[in-house]
Amino acid sequence: MQRSSHSGRVHAGSGRRLLADCLALAFALSVAGCGNLPATPTPTRNPAETPRLDPESLAVVSAHFQPAGSSGPHLRGKGRAAAGDAAAGAAAGAFESISMGAGGDPLLTVLMLPIMVPVGLIAGAASGAASGSNAAAIDESARAWERATRAARLQERLRDHMVAEVRRQSAARQVEVDDALGPAAPDAQPDYRASRADKVLEVALMEIKFTPGAKKGDDTPYGLTLSVRARAVEPRTGAVLDELRHDVHSAPQTAAAWLKDDAALFTEAVDKAMQASAEAVVLEFFRLYYPPEDQAPAKAGLFAAPYYVLQPEYPPPPRWRRNVQLTGDLQPTFRWETFPRAIDLQAAGAAPIGAVSYDLAVYTVTANKTPFSVILRCGISRGLDCPQKPPFTPGPRIYLRTGLATPEHRLEMPLQACGQYGWTVRAHFTLDGHPRITEWSGSYVMQKPWLARRTWIIGDSEQIQPWNINWFLFRAPPAPGETACPD
Repeated sequence: MQRSSHSGRVHAGSGRRLLADCLALAFALSVAGCGNLPATPTPTRNPAETPRLDPESLAVVSAHFQPAGSSGPHLRGKGRAAAGDAAAGAAAGAFESISMGAGGDPLLTVLMLPIMVPVGLIAGAASGAASGSNAAAIDESARAWERATRAARLQERLRDHMVAEVRRQSAARQVEVDDALGPAAPDAQPDYRASRADKVLEVALMEIKFTPGAKKGDDTPYGLTLSVRARAVEPRTGAVLDELRHDVHSAPQTAAAWLKDDAALFTEAVDKAMQASAEAVVLEFFRLYYPPEDQAPAKAGLFAAPYYVLQPEYPPPPRWRRNVQLTGDLQPTFRWETFPRAIDLQAAGAAPIGAVSYDLAVYTVTANKTPFSVILRCGISRGLDCPQKPPFTPGPRIYLRTGLATPEHRLEMPLQACGQYGWTVRAHFTLDGHPRITEWSGSYVMQKPWLARRTWIIGDSEQIQPWNINWFLFRAPPAPGETACPD
């Protein structure tokens, strides 16, 4: 048995080079990937309403199988020019085009675009007629995909992100990596009785794929999707204590953009997706707190914040998802309800609640003049099916303060006059000595954040997500000397 005390660090420099040199990029004309992956059960009750895991020791294990990818991936372009454009950023001589089509200007089908110069491999491509590609070439592309993903050590890369996040969140007093354990196949149920840890956290990259988006001129953009499965297991009995599947979808990019600068954008997207999955797993399995729904008070209105988040006091909650216009200071003082509340004390019973602090975040937003019918449709849609223009488009986070001791905070920077923003807050605390975190506050009209993390396809941080379209909207006061905003 091989055990290691693992740092959990993700090495950006060497990791980027490894992916740039060893990882194959596969693109498809239709939705790529395997449709026969094992299903992950959807909980009928929010697991965060039940006791979370608080192990003294935790073994993190990774899968020993390669993630599903594109079977016969395609990227259609014209001749060698398309192949050359797709391989932009690769070292000279790394790309070899094998023409198998007929005619003076055959359609090129790029089956695999690995960048493998340092290990002496050549990226292969094949072209075929519009009706389809050579079956043998497609089979070879699938084998090349498996070889490349094995060389890139994607499962180990995911494990490293998970170990780092477990340690960052102090989810267990002792964390170890056990390379001898882990599933050998997607549907395997490993025997973990050999583990000395209190609990086992099993993580697996189930699928990595490119999905084409709407064509822009001569270029087809491709979105990258990573699908991660995590299971918390009781090693002595084999019982699965919690399980989720977390899918992250990147913003679409052209093949040339993905491969540019030693595939820097691709490497960044992979790491961002893995980090997002690690944060979701640690939050859901170890830290997230919800009071029992059956003890929740009646909701004050359709767009009021639900019982499980801290209620806003100032800026006041918006009505009908529209901005609240502030007056006065461009550095307002935000206020929210104090934690713990009556429902929290009732749920805790004799267990003490302590070490309370708060996080506050402010984001820029772009308001959309969206009909109410579209707002509702966005509220009930799932993941990537959300309409293109929800009530507002979230922008980047411009302000974050953590560890606030009191339920109020005056901004330490001025807002832009008449600027449009969203804000959110959450509480950190201990419950019977164990760290817990509330959900980020928001209206959450129809979305359930915990269910979204477990079942939706989540966009990356620059995209619309189930969370950031629910922050509390407000508009900064007009500039000094002005009485109103211009629009």
